[in-house]
This record gives sequence, C-alpha cells and structure tokens, in this order.
Amino acid sequence: MTGNAIRAVELALQLSGNHGLSRNNPLERHYRDVLCSRIHTPQNDSILVAAGRVALGQ
Repeated sequence: MTGNAIRAVELALQLSGNHGLSRNNPLERHYRDVLCSRIHTPQNDSILVAAGRVALGQ
C-alpha cells in the first residue's frame, strides 16, 4: 500500500512538472507526507504478512 501511494503521487508530480514541487502546491505536501510513510508502521512487510494471513484464513 505504501509503495502504491508513493507511486501515485510520483505520477501526479510527473504530470504537473516543476509546479508540483512548489510549496504553494498541495501536491508537494502530499509527496512529503507519503514519503514519510516508509518509516512509520505498519511497514510494507507487516502489511503483506497480515494480508497473507487473511487470504489464507490464518
């Protein structure tokens, strides 16, 4: 989920160009927020383990 969120915001930034990185643009704040999600729990490995357990009914 974290990787998908980061990728989605990266694509939006690519479409908006340099304007998207301006502090006046809310997209810049979204980008900083989503990059911070890498270090906050739950991290990707925990998310994938939990999803696997649910899928396998464990």
